[in-house]
Amino acid sequence: MMSKTSSSFSGMDLSSIQRDVELMKYRLEGTETLEGLALKFGCKVEELRRLNGIPSIATGCPLAAYKNLWVPLRSPELKEEAKKKEEAAAREAGGDQIDLEITN
Repeated sequence: MMSKTSSSFSGMDLSSIQRDVELMKYRLEGTETLEGLALKFGCKVEELRRLNGIPSIATGCPLAAYKNLWVPLRSPELKEEAKKKEEAAAREAGGDQIDLEITN
């Protein structure tokens, strides 16, 4: 897993998450919403908003303007799933080196 320093998170409000929670840069698919992502990752919509600088007016709207969002990874199952997806994406891209966007 890749560690990031606090300077890598400039502009992000990390006060809403615990220090021991890892973050992952999640690639959005289709018409996903903050509510759907909150359910998927076991967090609150407000936490996703703060982590990504999304205004409250965006609630319930597809996130078409965003390509990736930071999401918290709290469960071991989510961490393992994220790692497998990153490895598969690296193989598809033909890369020999895997650069995970998971942080703690």
